[in-house]
Amino acid sequence: MASKLKKQRIQKVNDLENEVIRLEQIHKRDRKKETLEKLKRSREALNKLLTYKAEGAMRYTGQKYYEVGNHANLFKTLNLPKLTQEEADDLNKPITDTEVKEVIKLLKNNKSPGTDKLIYNYALKENDPPKSCSEAIITVIHEEGKNPKDCASYRPISLLGNDLKILGSILADRMQRYLKNIIIKPDQTGFITTRQGSNNIRRVLNIQSTAKKDCQPSMLLALDAKKAFDRVDWDYLNYTLKKMGFNNTFIKWISILNQNPISRVRVNGYCSEFFNIKMGVRQGSPVSPILFAISIEPLAELIRTNKHIEGIIDKGGTEHTISLFYNTPLMKCLLTFGHISGYKKEVKFKWPKAGLKYLGVILTNNFPLLYDANCNTIISQMKKD
Repeated sequence: MASKLKKQRIQKVNDLENEVIRLEQIHKRDRKKETLEKLKRSREALNKLLTYKAEGAMRYTGQKYYEVGNHANLFKTLNLPKLTQEEADDLNKPITDTEVKEVIKLLKNNKSPGTDKLIYNYALKENDPPKSCSEAIITVIHEEGKNPKDCASYRPISLLGNDLKILGSILADRMQRYLKNIIIKPDQTGFITTRQGSNNIRRVLNIQSTAKKDCQPSMLLALDAKKAFDRVDWDYLNYTLKKMGFNNTFIKWISILNQNPISRVRVNGYCSEFFNIKMGVRQGSPVSPILFAISIEPLAELIRTNKHIEGIIDKGGTEHTISLFYNTPLMKCLLTFGHISGYKKEVKFKWPKAGLKYLGVILTNNFPLLYDANCNTIISQMKKD
């Protein structure tokens, strides 16, 4: 099917090229407005097909760059967890009716879908998803407490078709089988089933208590990836999946979710024209949080395995480097990861005086201040309500 589509595109390009030449010759003779309009439309259609071809060649070149470039050498130094062949094959079994039904049962009511068409095994096998899989409508949600006149104060959410959500949920459920015990190590709690963010909060408080009691010089540094989902590079993601043992078939399925994505923005009931998306995973897709967790795991491993980054040792002898120190080795890890993953290499620091906000909790330098920093605001709000 893929070769058939390729032949059809080639034939379409040839037909449009001949049509453009024919219309140019006619327009030279008659100079009619109707002829000029037809010529413009043919040129636009031809440019669109040629752009698609060029982007495909760039994606192929980018993937090869990851496979043979310095990125590959860096990945060789990382001890990333890897699926067995049996586990990898389990992920790309044909999608069953039972899986689809179970996901549909869990879909939430009163949600805003995008455009819909049913796909799955045929689309995955033939790499031929319906157009609706690439489309999304972006709506924006104002973040509380931020300036409503500033564009950065609004969080974009992609409204996707239910067909794509169902497929994403099925692939996410399959990946979750192996994330917790194999792929993602325990210090990453986000987006992993049975792991709770509260565990990390408790861990930070325990580490803070240990460091203060034992007089260990330390600093708590929170790293926040700006526009995290939007900055995931597809070539980097595919290469990371490959190094973790996912086979080519499953990686191709994941690529279908990111195949030629287009979006338009809806504000005040009006939609913009569609525009192309060049990188990132979709906000709103069930599989996107998992893909982001996988994409960030090489950075975590860079930090874990760097002998020059020392953590805080607790009473049980465990060294915690998840609360990181600001030093040259750490900055090198961040810059190296930015180079291979496509993230911005610029790092800015803020020094909060009242405390550091971590997973919704304000962490203070003194434990007696924790209550006032967190609970007083909540109690005041409850009284107002």
